[in-house]
Amino acid sequence: MVVLMALMLASAAGAGAPSPYFSGQVEIAPEVRMGDVRPTMLLFENVEVPSNRAMIVRVFADLPEGAVDTTPKSRYYLGYFAVVPENKAESPEPRKLTTTVHVRNKRLPSTEPFRVTLIPVDRTGVPLTGVNIAVGRIVLTGDRPP
Repeated sequence: MVVLMALMLASAAGAGAPSPYFSGQVEIAPEVRMGDVRPTMLLFENVEVPSNRAMIVRVFADLPEGAVDTTPKSRYYLGYFAVVPENKAESPEPRKLTTTVHVRNKRLPSTEPFRVTLIPVDRTGVPLTGVNIAVGRIVLTGDRPP
């Protein structure tokens, strides 16, 4: 299996500045690639997030650079996961977690590798800036035969 190249950042359109959001390559599990199971879940391993900040992390597939629509209505939207703060300290020491996003009824780019972008938002849906998210590995996997 190809290992995710962690901490890769997409560049913002026009400005040439790095995007403030995590973007990474998705591995396709062999059983999905071979058609043995239907792709239903993105597995995020070793997700590093601040331990003192609550957020919802929206997941997008192949989000174009500089995309304006980062709402759940976007055609690139796959789902989300929530992060609950571990402490209320001022120091946002990172913590690691593993989580999944179910994509059973979503239109996936293909069973070829694709990129996902993670955009953290607050409880009202406003994108958060200055929040560092890193992911060790992202795998598209399945749960039963097609």
